[in-house]
Amino acid sequence: MTTQTGYRRSSIIMTTICGISDPIIIAGYVLSIGFACACIVYGLINWNRGVS
Repeated sequence: MTTQTGYRRSSIIMTTICGISDPIIIAGYVLSIGFACACIVYGLINWNRGVS
C-alpha cells in the first residue's frame, strides 16, 4: 500500500508542477521526446554512410 500511495503522491506533484492532469498527455510527451532522441542517435550512427 505504501508504494501505491508514494506513486500517487509523486504523480500528483508532477502534474501540479507541469500543469498537466491527464497521464495520457504525459505519455505522449515522453514518447515524442524518446522518438526524437532515437532519431538523433540513428542519424549520428548513419552519418557518413554513402548511398548505395
